[in-house]
Amino acid sequence: MEQNSELLNELRQWGSPLAEMPRHMPFVVEEDYFTTLPEVLSSRIADSEVGKKPMPHPVPDGYFETLAGNILARVKSEETIPQLKRRKTAFPLPARIAAAALLLAAGWAGYKHYDKPVLPAQQQLAAIPAEEIHQYLGNYLDDMDADLLAGNLADSELNELEQLHNDEIIEYLNDGGWDTSAKN
Repeated sequence: MEQNSELLNELRQWGSPLAEMPRHMPFVVEEDYFTTLPEVLSSRIADSEVGKKPMPHPVPDGYFETLAGNILARVKSEETIPQLKRRKTAFPLPARIAAAALLLAAGWAGYKHYDKPVLPAQQQLAAIPAEEIHQYLGNYLDDMDADLLAGNLADSELNELEQLHNDEIIEYLNDGGWDTSAKN
């Protein structure tokens, strides 16, 4: 009982709706339900139409009892396995060779195309010319976007950015390989 009260107190501290729910079993099962269940199910099946419909395919009497013996007798009676017949294909040999060569060439071309190493994101970004980035930002970044970006920063981050001097920003950009001499 002590453990239950500890749990209830903890649930109440968390504000859980479980703390106020009643502690009784909402379902009732008859006393002999599980002991009488097989007989009840059997009688319901007997009363239903299951088993009253004729089978769609007739099976001879004793079929399954003699099945294993019939299979063994048939296997033992066959001494040799007949050779498989070679079927003729719809395509002659030269056409199959040409198709295989085309598949091989396509596979080789795909391998050569996708075999190039993938560079890390920093190297990929470093390969983009600074003029192209300035042009992109000039075309697609407006004041509303800058306000939106600043709005996503925490107040402490925004204060840190406001305290930066232009010289520090230019030094950071120069260290990163940006051309800060270009004017917008």
